Amino acid sequence: SGGWEFVSSVTASTSSTVAFTNMTTGYDWLYIFEHIALATDGAHMRAKLGISGPTYRTSSYKSKIHGIIGSTSGGTEVTTYISAGGYSTQGNADGEQLVGELTLIDPVRAGHTNYYHTSMHEDGDGVHQWGAGGGFYDADEAHPAIQFYVSSGTISSGTFWQYRRANA
Repeated sequence: SGGWEFVSSVTASTSSTVAFTNMTTGYDWLYIFEHIALATDGAHMRAKLGISGPTYRTSSYKSKIHGIIGSTSGGTEVTTYISAGGYSTQGNADGEQLVGELTLIDPVRAGHTNYYHTSMHEDGDGVHQWGAGGGFYDADEAHPAIQFYVSSGTISSGTFWQYRRANA
């Protein structure tokens, strides 16, 4: 709905990364992920944009993350990746799974790539966490690829769905 068209999906199974390398210009891209379980307690789900090759970028991100952990709120700035896992780290026990989404605004056009995200998970103490944020990649270049990964360990399980809608 809302003009989004399903493109593809990936099911993670002890995966160090989950990548999509098929983005084309003229579209916004939506990634929905759910039941994301991590192998390492206290890790954080992240994403990197890729240029042709793909070569993934590890700097020049300008973004803010805000969140609520239990009843406490906070925020931080991120410059080396896109946060896909919210404001704080995630637990790896049963039930401490991540659900969220990340939207990229026409990332393949040769301009700054704008994005926003939201997610929900439990930390290693079983405390519910909600996070949201957004930002942009601070260089004019085309990004036809995105890679999801964790700060430590692997993605034990979960599904990533890719959608697109015309940006016109």
